[in-house]
Amino acid sequence: LIEAARRKWGGASWKEQPNGQESRIRLGGRLHPLVRPTTFMNRSGLAAEAALRSEGASPGDLLVLLDDIDLPLGKIRIRPEGGAGGHRGLQSVLETLGTTGVARLRVGVGRPEGARDVSAHVLEVFDEQERERFAQVVQLCLNALGLALTRGLAAAMNRCNGLPPPWEAAAAGRRAGRVLAGGLDKPPADGAK
Repeated sequence: LIEAARRKWGGASWKEQPNGQESRIRLGGRLHPLVRPTTFMNRSGLAAEAALRSEGASPGDLLVLLDDIDLPLGKIRIRPEGGAGGHRGLQSVLETLGTTGVARLRVGVGRPEGARDVSAHVLEVFDEQERERFAQVVQLCLNALGLALTRGLAAAMNRCNGLPPPWEAAAAGRRAGRVLAGGLDKPPADGAK
């Protein structure tokens, strides 16, 4: 997802930083750093801490993108703060920064069926239908990220939280299909508020 954001908005090549890699995108008249940890997931907080220190930013300026097995594939949920919900990467960020006041965009990947291992589930390669669907989910997430960075987290939450998976919405002619088809995949022009 973070790589898709870098490509979509013309970010520079990834540069090595402590515990991660950084790129920058210009959106809404501002430069926004993108950081992807190079640590194990349960040490992601180290990359977040290093990035905030390097930017002179606070935890409230951070938006963490993460997978969520408790959301069905295709659902997203944006929150301004809260607990880790069992996600070890987010737990590392919250513990390292010493606050639950970190915004997050959770991307539903669904729970594994039966007694399958959760780690294997989130790391396995998608089948063809899942790949097609996940491409739609990535677009929805990019829309939400673009809204959050240009119009604020509340606008992204109001527009994107509670939407059905894009393929369900498109089949029913409902809101998420219009979000994808209606131009939100192109955030406001640079400089728009």
